[in-house]
Order: sequence, then C-alpha cells, then structure tokens
Amino acid sequence: LEWMRGAVKTIQSITDKPLSLDSSDSDAIMAGLEVYDRDKSRPAINSVNLEEERLPLIQVAKDMDTYLFANAGGALGMPADDKERTDNLVQLMDMMDEVDIPMDDRYIDPLVFPIGANSEFGNHYLDAVRSLREKYPEVHIFGGHSNASFGLPGRKVLNNAFISLAVLAGCDSLMIDPVMNPTLGFIEFKLGTDVLIGKDEYSMDYIKYWRSKDS
Repeated sequence: LEWMRGAVKTIQSITDKPLSLDSSDSDAIMAGLEVYDRDKSRPAINSVNLEEERLPLIQVAKDMDTYLFANAGGALGMPADDKERTDNLVQLMDMMDEVDIPMDDRYIDPLVFPIGANSEFGNHYLDAVRSLREKYPEVHIFGGHSNASFGLPGRKVLNNAFISLAVLAGCDSLMIDPVMNPTLGFIEFKLGTDVLIGKDEYSMDYIKYWRSKDS
C-alpha cells in the first residue's frame, strides 16, 4: 500500500494528467485514492470486474467521483468467447446504472488475449466490441490492444492492423504502446471513419479537429 501511495505522489509531482490506479488488489487502489491530488486531475479506477472482492469499487467510483474501468472478467475466471465477454460487461453496466455512474466516466474492456494462443481470440474481442457498441452507443470501449500481438514477430504490424479493426468495430479509446504505435494516425483514422460512415453528423468533429491543428 505504501508503494501505491508513493507512486501516486511521485507521478503527480511531474504531470497533471489523470492517472489510472491499476491493481488487482482493491486495497491498493483505495490507498492511491487516499493521497490523490484532485486539484491536478481526476483519477481512474482500473479496474472492476465480476469478482466479488472488486465489486465494491463501483460504489467507490461514484462516491469518490472517479473514472471507472470495467473489464469482462467473470466471477470465476476469464471469459471464454464474445458472448461471455458481452454478458459479463452488461452485468457490470447494470450495476453502474444502479449507482448512477455517468456514462462518460465508464470505460469498458472486453479483454484482448494474445492471438498466438488461439486464432479466434481476435474475433471474440471484436465481436464483443460490436455488440456492446450497438447496445451502448455512448459508453467508452477500449482494450489492451497491444496484447493481441504478444509472442509473435512484427508486433508493430499486427498492432496497427488490430487497432484499426478495433476502431472500426466500435472502440473509441486505445491502450497501446505509443512509441511502437503512435496514436495520431489512429485518432485521424477514427475521425475520418466517423465522417465516412455517417457517425459524425455534418463532419463537425472532423472539421473541429483540423481547425484546431491550424490554430
């Protein structure tokens, strides 16, 4: 717990960006929240899933006004396929509804597994993203996209391809290595895609982005 407190204090001394407090131990997350400087940014809890010991973090997120990451892990283990991923996250979304977590504060993660271990893992993730995006048009959907290429050669190529597929499936947020796979191209890809498939009405977001680059 002291390591978490020390890490939060140290990192906040060099950045005002929001920090994700990431641990499988809810007590460690709470320790980080206790010392978090809200004058600099809002924290994110990473993460809740259906494991019983993690579920109280949903109420904590509401009470302490944090962003909340939720992953598709089940009560007894990892999801087997896209349906289980979707079902688990729907349960968590219902729980977030019960305590009135704002939709814009929710980031749901269907879980990316290494494709090298099973050739269907990519489809399991992407199909879950599509289902969740259809059910929840406003929620943030992301994933550890760099996990897809773990153990395979040419990881940058696989990451680029998988991130593009994830954006097309409905992801609006990315968790990637920004050195190996710089983010700017994917931001522009998503903005352009939204224009071309009619999601960005009158191209307003796209135009705003390009005007901001000129200013």
